[in-house]
Parts: sequence; C-alpha cells; structure tokens
Amino acid sequence: MQKSSKEVSDQPVISRYRLLHFLQRGKTRSIYQAVDIHTAKPVALKLLRLDHESDDREQRLQSFARQMQSIIALDHPHILPILDFGQVSNEQEQKYDYVYIVMSLAAEGSLDIWLKNYWEKQKNLSMLLSLSDIVIGSERIAHDLAPSDDMGDSLREILNLGPRIALITMGESGAVGLEGSKLVEQEALDVFVADTSGAGDAFAGGFAFAHLHGWPLE
Repeated sequence: MQKSSKEVSDQPVISRYRLLHFLQRGKTRSIYQAVDIHTAKPVALKLLRLDHESDDREQRLQSFARQMQSIIALDHPHILPILDFGQVSNEQEQKYDYVYIVMSLAAEGSLDIWLKNYWEKQKNLSMLLSLSDIVIGSERIAHDLAPSDDMGDSLREILNLGPRIALITMGESGAVGLEGSKLVEQEALDVFVADTSGAGDAFAGGFAFAHLHGWPLE
C-alpha cells in the first residue's frame, strides 16, 4: 500500500535520504529503500555498524572511506554503482560508529528476492548445479537446495545433483565441506570481528586460491 505524503514526510532521514521501507537486516547492517530528498530519485541505503575501540576509531573510519572510494572507481555491469557514503551523527552511542552506503535501487529488490523469483521462473536449478564443479553457500542456501537437520546429509544430496565439492559456511560455527565421501568440519577462527560484510565472499576467495594450488579440502 502506497504511503501518504504525510506518512512519507514522517519517515526518518539520514543525510539527504529519507528511509521509506525496510528491506533486509543482518548482524551489523540494515538495508532500506530510500529516496533522495534533493532529486526524488529512489535509492537503496545500507546502514552499517562499525565496532571500534577508542584508540582505533579514526583509523576504522578512514579505512571505510578508502574502501568506498576504491569501489566507486569500479565500472562493471555486474556491480551496483555506489552513489554516496558517509558517517551518521551519533553523539550518544560511544561503542559503535554508524556509516551508510547509498546505491542504485535494483528493480528486482534484494538478492534473496531476485534469486527466489529466478528459481521459480527458470525451474532449472538442477541443471545449473549439474554444470557446477564447486558449490559454496550459507546454511540458508543448503536448506533451500537440500533441506535436512543433518548438514552432512544436505551436502551429500547437493553432490548428488552434480558438483564434486560442496561447502557450507555457518558464521561463528565455522564451515563444513564434502568432497566425495570425505566430510570436513572446520571451526571458525577466533579473531576480532569488526564487520561481517563480505565474509562469505572472502571465504570463497580463500577457498578458490587453495583449490587452484592443489591444497586438500581439510
């Protein structure tokens, strides 16, 4: 149902962006559909929480700004352009800093929605898996592909669809992988976590590096 003009004007504002609808939430980030007050252009706004210690606060904020500048310089059809970024004024909160990233609003909505619609329309997920050598996904992906209370059973079912190797990431619980009959469980490393954004991508990149160098699954 479309909001009235008064309802829209009562919505919270971050910088020049009025938040309209909540889209998705993670442990340290929330994503909203918003509108640029100056141009009336619809955008997606990601609000991130940055944990910090008192002695490295400025360093983390500067690192965030450098990362955003690097991403803005990228030009690729598969990357949503970043339109703006900044820090949210937060005088009362001493433990965290909050920053925001503004991106073009994808017509399909969130990636979860896009994937769900894609799978429903295409009905060819089994074909895609049969063409894949390695599958890496989260627990939610495993549940969608092969629902089971036992992760080992889920992995075996995924391998039955075609891939040679399947790996599932489980956040702070680590990861589990299956290659043939070899099931490997790996606990998460005990490290300081500043931001979990991109953790799955980093895991996939690390695994790809190891696999290309011939390292064993464990």
